[in-house]
Amino acid sequence: MPQLNPTPWFMTFIMTWATFAVLMNLTLTSAPLPQPALTHKAPLAPHWPWTWQ
Repeated sequence: MPQLNPTPWFMTFIMTWATFAVLMNLTLTSAPLPQPALTHKAPLAPHWPWTWQ
């Protein structure tokens, strides 16, 4: 009885992960990392209007 060749499945698995790694690398290196704001302006009013104030 002939055995099934596992090589096509293994190559599919390897090519899927290689494609995922390349696309993830392109995604992470395509844009610069976000930088925090240099200044922070405090709000003029409180964020929550308390009822007892």
